[in-house]
Amino acid sequence: MKYYTPTIEEFHVGFEYEALWGVENVNGEWLKETFSKDQSILSLEDTVRVKTLDQSDIESLDYVLHRKDVTMGYDEYCHKRHKEVLPPGNDSNLNVILKKGNNVIVYKNLEIVFRGTIKNKSELKRILKQRGI
Repeated sequence: MKYYTPTIEEFHVGFEYEALWGVENVNGEWLKETFSKDQSILSLEDTVRVKTLDQSDIESLDYVLHRKDVTMGYDEYCHKRHKEVLPPGNDSNLNVILKKGNNVIVYKNLEIVFRGTIKNKSELKRILKQRGI
């Protein structure tokens, strides 16, 4: 798994990250946290990290890998509810995520509703919610 140190601007209610602080952290292990409205971040230097968006994150949002290395090297994920009705190779998926590194394209009903960089699962969840997916 790959991680990066997030910026203060990335934090929002529901943002998922790992931290090395906390009273219960006696073993120096990274603890999974979800940012809440009652929290404040004082310093991010070497105490907070976020897992970069990967296949397991997308699959945890009910998407399945449909095809690897399609057009321009993107991996194509379609929502589970569409997987059963589509023959392999059919590009008419209703909800599709194409991912290549941090570059992501999100389709809803065959229209691009997002194209850009998504670094982590929390960002992807927010984009999907904003786009009504």
